[in-house]
Order: sequence, then C-alpha cells, then structure tokens
Amino acid sequence: MNKEELKDSINYCLNNNPTHQAIMIVGDWGIGKTFFIEKILIP
Repeated sequence: MNKEELKDSINYCLNNNPTHQAIMIVGDWGIGKTFFIEKILIP
C-alpha cells in the first residue's frame, strides 16, 4: 500500500465509522511514521 492509499484508507475509517476506534501505524524505527502523520495525513 502506498502513502496515498494509506491516507485514503485512514480518512475513510475516520469519516465513515461511527464507533470510536484507534488506528495503529506500525513500522520500524525511522521508517517515517511521524512524518507521514504530520506532513501527509494532517498537512
């Protein structure tokens, strides 16, 4: 899954799911998880 697909999936879950759930992004140290959230998901 590329970054754009991941962004779309997360936004879909957040906007179309009436229940309160958590989303976990898993990856090795330095892979860019925080960068993805700060710069791509929530620009």
